[in-house]
Amino acid sequence: MTSRRDLTEGHIVRNILYLSWPIVVSALLQTTVGIVDIMMVGVLGPQPLAAVGMGRFILMVVLVLVVAISTGAQAFVARYTGAKNPEAVTRVVDQTLILSVVLATGMMALGLALSPALLRIMGAEENVLALGVPYVRIIFGGILFMMLNFVINSILQGAGDSRTPLKILLLINILNIVLNYLLIFGVGFFPRLEVRGAAWGTIISRIVGAAVGMWVLLSGRFAARTDILSRFRIEPALMSKIMRIGLPTGLQGLVRSGSGIILLRFVSDTIHGTYAIAALTIGLQIEAISFMPGIAFGTGAMTLVGQNLGAGKPDRARRNGLTATWIATALMSSVGLLFFIFAEQITSVFTESAHVIDIGGDYLRIMAYSQPFLALAMVFSGGLRGAGDTKTPLTYTIIHTWLVRIPLIYVLGFVLNLQTTGIWWAMTLSTVTQGLATWRKFQRGDWQKIKL
Repeated sequence: MTSRRDLTEGHIVRNILYLSWPIVVSALLQTTVGIVDIMMVGVLGPQPLAAVGMGRFILMVVLVLVVAISTGAQAFVARYTGAKNPEAVTRVVDQTLILSVVLATGMMALGLALSPALLRIMGAEENVLALGVPYVRIIFGGILFMMLNFVINSILQGAGDSRTPLKILLLINILNIVLNYLLIFGVGFFPRLEVRGAAWGTIISRIVGAAVGMWVLLSGRFAARTDILSRFRIEPALMSKIMRIGLPTGLQGLVRSGSGIILLRFVSDTIHGTYAIAALTIGLQIEAISFMPGIAFGTGAMTLVGQNLGAGKPDRARRNGLTATWIATALMSSVGLLFFIFAEQITSVFTESAHVIDIGGDYLRIMAYSQPFLALAMVFSGGLRGAGDTKTPLTYTIIHTWLVRIPLIYVLGFVLNLQTTGIWWAMTLSTVTQGLATWRKFQRGDWQKIKL
């Protein structure tokens, strides 16, 4: 049984670290799996690597609804937990699970039908397309289990329990790595499935994780529970509230992923083509290491701000958000410094292609400048979401990834003919503007008056 800690009392830094360190470790585990996955696929060559990279971008686009449900659920669970209302928490959990099943079914159908068209839109060459379509279809066939993993983790984190999701993720990731190795390379009696093996490893491990997560909620021994088996009922009004709060965050993910597809198209149109796509795939996976503090402290800020507002402590909520952000900024800046110093050496771990190493090293060195501003955007956005303000992060994402980043990519990459170097600088500059804008919005403090 998990211990319950009151996050509306006590030392702020200790509470932030108590809640956030398991999320950091969880993100590290998830990133490790992604890195190992990319390393295994990278052995197969640039085309399989590009196929997996493009497939992941498609998955990010359709996971908009997963993010919407998870964010809405976490915001309400945090607020009701802070208000000491466990019955309301259980109702939110029940309706979140029902929403997940319904929406996952629709997402699976769309993913299976549209995957070839989406890969073509991103500029996949025929050999990449042949590898990418089966990968994407396998992933979407198991989208329900990925969704359940995601929403159950968010529910528990909103209730202040970040340790149980860590344990579940540890199980998932160990299983994922083992299955990837066995199925990608065909070890022993396992078939050699290559790119398809990476997809099957992901899905099978998520099925196991979803089963364990449901047991946690059904047991009633943890920070949140569900009564869905003994008291199944549909509450459209509560579902609507969950989606109303969460949908802007889901749309934010869609906007970001949509711009990512445009980014991929631009990168594929450079003189480096598939090599540049492979370098971007590697670079994003490496950069995920620096995202970990942003994700962890952003999630922590969301829970802490939500619980303290629920407890009627808006000033404490503000101090939690600020403290979490400065800790994340220091950590992400440190990782960025390592990227700058060891860019090529890090990239060379994933590929032997000198061309990909050169482009990927350039990517990491330029992205190093964006890390502190990315921390501002990620963690302050988490604090705003915890208060129920999910529209501001959406608005800023639209402005800075579409109205700032995309035009800059075109100008720097193609008008000035800087090619991939120009694209990388456009990405960094847009992150700087978004981070500063989000900082200013949080400092204004009008989010402290929001009622859910």
